[in-house]
Amino acid sequence: MGGSGPRPGCLHASRLSGGGHTGRPYTFIIGMDDSRHPGAGLQDPVLLDRERAGISDDLPTAAGTQVRRAEELRGMIARLRGEVVMSWSSLDLADDRELFPAAICQELLRYVTGELDAQAGRLMELAGPAAAFTPGEGEACADETEWWLRALLKGDRPANARETIHQAFPRLAAGRAALAGRLSDTLTPWDGLVDLHRRHDPLTDGPAMSATRLETIGRCPLAYFFSDLLGVKPPEDPGAEREVWLEPLHFGSLLHDVLHRFMSHVMERGESPSLTTHMEEMETIVADEARRYREKYPPPDDTLYREQVNRLTEAARVFLQDEEEAAGEAEPFLLEQRVGLDRDGQPMALVLPGGVTIRSSGRIDRIDRLAGRGHRYRITDYKSGSAYRYDVADAFRQGRTVQQALYIRLAERLLKDTVDPGAVVEEFRYAFPASRTVDEAVFWHSSDLAGGDAILALLVRAASGGAFCSTDTDKDCRYCDYRDVCGDLETLAKAAGAKLSSDADNRLDCFRELRGRELRDKRTAGDP
Repeated sequence: MGGSGPRPGCLHASRLSGGGHTGRPYTFIIGMDDSRHPGAGLQDPVLLDRERAGISDDLPTAAGTQVRRAEELRGMIARLRGEVVMSWSSLDLADDRELFPAAICQELLRYVTGELDAQAGRLMELAGPAAAFTPGEGEACADETEWWLRALLKGDRPANARETIHQAFPRLAAGRAALAGRLSDTLTPWDGLVDLHRRHDPLTDGPAMSATRLETIGRCPLAYFFSDLLGVKPPEDPGAEREVWLEPLHFGSLLHDVLHRFMSHVMERGESPSLTTHMEEMETIVADEARRYREKYPPPDDTLYREQVNRLTEAARVFLQDEEEAAGEAEPFLLEQRVGLDRDGQPMALVLPGGVTIRSSGRIDRIDRLAGRGHRYRITDYKSGSAYRYDVADAFRQGRTVQQALYIRLAERLLKDTVDPGAVVEEFRYAFPASRTVDEAVFWHSSDLAGGDAILALLVRAASGGAFCSTDTDKDCRYCDYRDVCGDLETLAKAAGAKLSSDADNRLDCFRELRGRELRDKRTAGDP
């Protein structure tokens, strides 16, 4: 693009095959390591060398191509006049591996020196130390960056190097101050300490608090600050190779659409799901819905498409088997039900302990009426992943999983207003039909979730306080989008733990209360 021929007073770049025609007094041949020239000599996988030789002697082979390239290079060098400098890379920066000079370099060494038996060691000896980004002499530095690297790494480092660098690069100084603040035992703006505007405060004019928002706060307030207040999203890598057809979010939506469509048909016919009776119908629904998603999200190849369709089919089989085994316990009542909305379709107010009032809504996958129990109901939420996040013995996990408590409150309100004033949601379960480890459903009775309202209130007050420090355990960071932003996760988590262990700043009281038992255990064990 925009190329030109050689011109006086200019550097002229050319391919090896086109070099040696300008008659210039100085020529530089670069990139002459053994990985580039004469090349790897890989055979054509469609027609191998021995097959080519059997067809015709005129067909090029991999070995012949290497010989031809070497001869063309020798011819180009023979055309050159004046001084010639040949160089090669000694280190692959991408793979951090050592590189070696091409065979032609050793040939030229023997020609120039007359040492016909000279080996590679002699070549490296005469070439001297490799050039680097830190030149040995200050005058050889090509720019300011190389000068600083040489000053800091070559032994004549100034006594006040850090201060001098920060004076020259004020943004580095700001970054250093931010890191020091985040690692201190005092709450700072670098921990997400802000004067919260009313539009971000869930207790005033702020957003409706969904289960996802609340659980993000419970897992890591700093992640909530990044995602829901700043709106920071990780950039997509356009060159990333896709390993699956659908990402987890889209695969989960596809699973829900399949189950919703099937259960709608079953409810209309008054039937009970059965593996024997309905598997063929389920396979048809899976195929139809997968084709619909394929039009919206084209797969990178058919193999990845078939893999996830097979997984979806297996999830449908597991679902039918579970439903058949649980026949008679409950009957489907509502599917994909929106809850928490007023007549205008806006989130309704939800009153929590301590005078906390928030707006919240959600969509419940399925509400069943328990058999023979009057207006007693069960909520089921389908997950496309595994059960690793959920613990029957510790339902809320210090605020990390609170969808159960929120959905029970919202569903009971809907059922009382539209079905019966005495309606009660007695059970909640997560089902994992698409889990690769065939996880059992996680089940709670409403009595197991006592105290959930208080956890919700703490989470909302934490979001309203304007203090969004990071989590105190790097286990919460395993699948976080902001891992690269936070840097050293273990060190940052320890610093957050120190802030929570200290009672110096009451703006962390709600998060401190959520994590309080764990921190007391750490202090008892002698962990700072």
